[in-house]
Amino acid sequence: MRGKYIVIEGSDGTGKSTQIDLLKKFLNKKGFISKTIHEPGETAIGIELRKIIKNKNLPRSARTNLLLFTAARCELAPIIENHLNKGEWVISSRNWLSTVVYQGYGEGIDINEIKQITALFTNKSYLQTDLTLVLYANTDTLRSRIINRDNKSSSDTFESKPDNFQCKLNKGYQKIIADFNLPAINTNDKTIDEVHNEIIKHISNVLN
Repeated sequence: MRGKYIVIEGSDGTGKSTQIDLLKKFLNKKGFISKTIHEPGETAIGIELRKIIKNKNLPRSARTNLLLFTAARCELAPIIENHLNKGEWVISSRNWLSTVVYQGYGEGIDINEIKQITALFTNKSYLQTDLTLVLYANTDTLRSRIINRDNKSSSDTFESKPDNFQCKLNKGYQKIIADFNLPAINTNDKTIDEVHNEIIKHISNVLN
């Protein structure tokens, strides 16, 4: 039986990594084998590309960012497909919709261009998830969480951008929630366990 591909999307600070770890533990208790993924990364090339992407001291265009993320996904897509074909679940923090939000709504690249380039260099398994769920919160909450998480001011390429960019991201996520009819959870005033329980409700629909 083919596995399930679950993506948890959202801006930095929404708790994606925490939630995919909790989801993995939940699935393990249910007897499912699962693989967690954090984009960009996972492959040898993806890890090196992540360092470049995260380095705010390397000025670059929005289109270069698109190509860097796409190169990482080109390497990652067949690995995801392999896990799914073995009957394993893949739980990913982010997929190509992050680029729709960050490089599209955030940096101004045409959304159709992002779709076309992603489709050209990935595969059907990567593009068609069994569930994509968006976590969101307001800009002030996200900024506070990032600073508290890192015990310092945010410093990577996108976290360090000004609040008007973060507002564009929030609007972008609300746009993809509507355009792609995605389930979403407002994490603003919820505990980690409350968010986890809401995610499990959505996972139950995939299990049934």
